[in-house]
Amino acid sequence: MAARSVYNALGVLHSLGFVRLNDANFQLPRVKFLVKQDELYRYQVKNKEQDMFIKLLLRSYGGMFEHYAQINLKDLAARQKCRIVDIEKQLSLMGASGILDYLPGSKGNSITYLIARPTKITFDKLAYHQLRNREEYRKEYIAGYELNKSECRENYLLKYFGEHKNVTCGKCDVCRLLKKAALDNGELSRIIGKIKEVVLKQDATFEAILNTFGTFEEKKIATVVKWLLENEYLIKTNQIFTWNGGQE
Repeated sequence: MAARSVYNALGVLHSLGFVRLNDANFQLPRVKFLVKQDELYRYQVKNKEQDMFIKLLLRSYGGMFEHYAQINLKDLAARQKCRIVDIEKQLSLMGASGILDYLPGSKGNSITYLIARPTKITFDKLAYHQLRNREEYRKEYIAGYELNKSECRENYLLKYFGEHKNVTCGKCDVCRLLKKAALDNGELSRIIGKIKEVVLKQDATFEAILNTFGTFEEKKIATVVKWLLENEYLIKTNQIFTWNGGQE
């Protein structure tokens, strides 16, 4: 099964309250000596194979007699010229001998069961379809944000969360365009729609675009065309404008 399918399935279980998805985390391995320095010395004398490694640990990290120290296995292996698995073996061996406490590192996502772990899961199909439809709506809304060319972007996002404002933010690129071109939302939408219609029928010069608006103020059309170029809705090549097929 593809990783994405597994992730989506876990997302559904999370939304329906069966499990909790825990954020990705990463923690380096940790080590703390459980014996005093004199006892550790006696261990080193009796165990020559571990002596060199213990000296490496003591030189590399401080405070391991008082608290857990985070260690880098890759770095230790490089300094001792061995494999990481050899370092882990040494740590496990000394852990089994009661010399130190070795806590392996952890990484990756995890899940927590919110109910007793079931052998079979059944859930309301209606709830599942509502969840799926909501996810599809979210994707469409986000795509619409990117394609939005005439509405205050802050207000557009607030609508997704059920909030409605009569005042625009005045800061986003759409608001700045409306102010600079002295247009309202309806006028801007109609102008962009007409420009798109013209250049989709036939690649056109700015004069050809302008002529389709008759006596409409040239400065306003020029401001909108410049904005469409900056946002890559229009492409200009040798004074000819074309509509970018990657933008709708």
